[in-house]
Amino acid sequence: MPMFLKFQSAPISILQRIKNRLRHYSERIIGRVSLIRLNSKKDPIWPTANVDKRDMVIVAPTAEIKDYVIIRAFHELITIGDYSQINPFTVIYGGAPIVIGNNVMIGPHCTISSGNHDYQQIERPMRHAGNLIEGPIIIEDDVWVGANCVVTDGVRIGRGAVIGAGTVITKDVAPFAVIVGASQRILKMRM
Repeated sequence: MPMFLKFQSAPISILQRIKNRLRHYSERIIGRVSLIRLNSKKDPIWPTANVDKRDMVIVAPTAEIKDYVIIRAFHELITIGDYSQINPFTVIYGGAPIVIGNNVMIGPHCTISSGNHDYQQIERPMRHAGNLIEGPIIIEDDVWVGANCVVTDGVRIGRGAVIGAGTVITKDVAPFAVIVGASQRILKMRM
């Protein structure tokens, strides 16, 4: 007859369970409370966002730059309009001007980059070859950019456009167009 071993853990009192759970979640709770306290002044840039060269980044007081957003203005201004929202983990690199209009929603994990590495100089490592800039990125008013999108340099996204999640924008988008996929297929027009 097989012998079964029975393992028993030491009994944990209900008080100990509560204590363990509070210890586990205390960092999250304290972090949220401190974010609320720090944001009570209605600073549009949340404390965990990383904005380099703040004098080169103009953010409207009613905009929201949320947690862990990275904004780097290298040579030109980055402007973010009224009531626009940049959601967590979005990265904005400005080699050329970037203008984000009013009431724009940019989903989490997006990349907006106005510049590329000059990969045609084969005599130098790409890291030291400089940048190629095709032009500014302009995102007009009332645009919704879904999660995980990429917007490349020299692009204008027209007023009222919707960019589906995961779309790579390499050319201009017409006003009120709904764009999806890597091929930038127009799904429909909002009007």
